[in-house]
Amino acid sequence: MNKSIATVVGVAALITTLGMAEGGYGPKATAVASLVVWWTMIVGVAASLWPAPQVRRSAIVAASALAGLAILSATSMIWAQADNAAFQEANKLAAYLGVFVLVIATAESIKARDILHGVALGLVAITVVSLVGRFEPDLIGGGADQALSVSTSAAQGRLSYPIGYWNGLAACLAIAAVLLVWIGGTAPARAIRAVAPASLALIGLGLYLAGSRGGLVATATGLVVLLALSRERSRMFLAAIPGLIGAGVLVLLASRRPELVDALSSAEVGSQGHEMMVASGGVALAVGITALLCDSRFARIHIPRRPVIGVLAALGLAAVVAFIVSGPQQHLDNFVESSDGSALEDSGAAGNFDSSSGSGRYEFWRVGLDAFAGDPALGVGAGNYEFEWNTESEAGGVVLDAHSLYIETLAELGLAGAALLLAFAAAIVWAARRPRGARSRGDLAAAAAIVAAGAVSAVFDWTYEIPAAFAPLIVAAALVTRTATGSPLDARDTPIQRRSTFGLGIMTLLAAWCAIWIAGMVLIGEVQIEESQASVERAELEEAADHAVYATEVQPWSEDAYIQLAQVEALSGNQEAALNAAQEAVDRNRENWRSWFVLAQVSLEAGDLGGAREALLEARDLSPQAIPVDALALDN
Repeated sequence: MNKSIATVVGVAALITTLGMAEGGYGPKATAVASLVVWWTMIVGVAASLWPAPQVRRSAIVAASALAGLAILSATSMIWAQADNAAFQEANKLAAYLGVFVLVIATAESIKARDILHGVALGLVAITVVSLVGRFEPDLIGGGADQALSVSTSAAQGRLSYPIGYWNGLAACLAIAAVLLVWIGGTAPARAIRAVAPASLALIGLGLYLAGSRGGLVATATGLVVLLALSRERSRMFLAAIPGLIGAGVLVLLASRRPELVDALSSAEVGSQGHEMMVASGGVALAVGITALLCDSRFARIHIPRRPVIGVLAALGLAAVVAFIVSGPQQHLDNFVESSDGSALEDSGAAGNFDSSSGSGRYEFWRVGLDAFAGDPALGVGAGNYEFEWNTESEAGGVVLDAHSLYIETLAELGLAGAALLLAFAAAIVWAARRPRGARSRGDLAAAAAIVAAGAVSAVFDWTYEIPAAFAPLIVAAALVTRTATGSPLDARDTPIQRRSTFGLGIMTLLAAWCAIWIAGMVLIGEVQIEESQASVERAELEEAADHAVYATEVQPWSEDAYIQLAQVEALSGNQEAALNAAQEAVDRNRENWRSWFVLAQVSLEAGDLGGAREALLEARDLSPQAIPVDALALDN
């Protein structure tokens, strides 16, 4: 296996693994990813697996901005209400920094094109798994979408498996669509150029079933950037046509099977799934054959740049006119009025596209902006939006994120965090402003389009919390700053002298050890809590207490560790120890309803009815919908 194939397969395997692990969501998965990335970096440097790259100044600025965000997040433990949430955010940002640095470090030995092909292959694999999980739930997925629809009304009909969130999956599909259009017009092999539009048809069906408006906007944005920057726009456009037609056919077929689209549990779903499984395979095969037969013809057709720009401008104007004609004030009213964060609108996958409901985003964003106004310099602390929501929201419900990277950054890290995020974006834009060389221009166009698509997804949702959806953006951002390898240099963004790379190497190793320590603390703490919970299920309470105590020693700032310890001690009959642990949890985060609820439980078991009632009222004030009306039977 040559290096290019190994790179494509390796990157695809990593992306697919992240996707199958619920998108890599959660502190434990992020910690594991961070350890893998940073240890790979250390081993690679120590073993001289790749030569020292020529690092561009734009890459240094972008990496420094990411490092600054990680440091600021960790530092925010000083003023944040929830120290553990801030620490976990620092771990997530350190993992993203590791991905960025690793891509830069391999600039001299791994081609950008191979990395992008690997990302595309991994995302297509996730798409196939997702569709098979919907069509044949007994084969894979176990009916995950149906189960999610039961537990969350907003998920009704939305394609979510394996990511676990429809908008997160749609963000992955948007990036996949951009890459497949690019591959369809630029891949060196005819077979690959034929497979790309065939896969694009499946991506289109996935976007339809996900019912994500943000996913469609991200896809459109990425494609516009791709066509604007690419020299091969004619071939890309023509190669994409069979895939788009195939997607339209599959969407039409799916729309005639409402039980399958809405992920309902009925006798007809099984047969409809079998039919769509066969239809998807047949349409994809037909699209691939068509693209293969037309490949040589596509190569001879050239579409001038101006007509392409004219068509895109016309489509944009048509969208604006349609918006104005349909009544912008009504759309705005619908967006504002649908501000109940406790439940998103249940419109199903297909019915969501023509809805102007904000699905609670107006309230999410209002709370975030109010938090920023309360402390514009530094914000409320990384990862602490959830607790600001608990105290400030008029809608109620359990909400963890502001559903916008940019508003959440303002809320949690203030102007300092926003400045660092802006510096990261500015470095990428600066690097992409002038393509360098024919080959690097093609790679840069694809990478820049991915960044654009991912950045738009992050405007509307919390895709930045899902590594499978956001890591491709980080990879692409790194590629944008390194695509000049082997091409003429731009004097305004020249690489630093090689003798200066020693200092960068020392800083990289220092960052690696800090990131590994952070990830290790997060991973050990999470594993110990899980081991404690597993021991409780086995009725091994002494062992459960040992694991919980270890978790508090590893992460003394974590209320989650003390919550688990309090519950174990209560089960063991150690009421005083349980009360002490529950109080420790409350002291570490007085805005976490879970801490108060556990304190109410152990207070009741200790016979302190007044303390239990007081703690329960605090918990209910923080999250009314999370606490049952008759919780602990203390209301009478």
